[in-house]
Amino acid sequence: MRAETVVAVLCLSSVGCRPMAPSPEATPTPGSALQAAEALEVSMQSMPRQVVLAVDMVGSFEQHPVALDRLLEAVAGTGFVRASDPMGEYPMDPDTVAPDRLEWRLMVPINGDIRAADPYVIDTIPASDVLVVESTVARSHEAGLALKIWTLDRGLVQTGPTRMRFLLPLTHDPVTDRVRIVFPVQRRESFGRTEAAGR
Repeated sequence: MRAETVVAVLCLSSVGCRPMAPSPEATPTPGSALQAAEALEVSMQSMPRQVVLAVDMVGSFEQHPVALDRLLEAVAGTGFVRASDPMGEYPMDPDTVAPDRLEWRLMVPINGDIRAADPYVIDTIPASDVLVVESTVARSHEAGLALKIWTLDRGLVQTGPTRMRFLLPLTHDPVTDRVRIVFPVQRRESFGRTEAAGR
């Protein structure tokens, strides 16, 4: 999931979105990771608590196409009402973990009160403020890394695993399938104290 970074402003919903401006102090070197971060157009919003049908995965990200199709079929087969597009949750950095040892999760937000059958479980995603950047599957890795730099530069800290929302319909073509990278965040208190002391 690597290629050049490309992004546009988009939010998970139209409620609570606000564009985040680049830092005026930064003077990034052309082609650098900082330049990629400064090129991002990021939206922040308050995401409500979500109930999801989830399946835990181990191994290569190449399992995505089959696993996503099966998850969507499971939602349709149980009678759940799909509340939005499927998502992935990625607590491990693929640059530091062997592909066969990666642990990740696929989820579909749902409405309904029906028991899940193995290997699927019902879980919740807590409410939080999130940063959102749009990319493609092929470009998502570098976009996610750039968003980490962007987050630190704005005095924010990531508070949960990186998530990726897969926009339907899925063709399983990594170049054309659109995703929204989602970081749960909060303001870094030590950064805020430093800024206040310098005023």
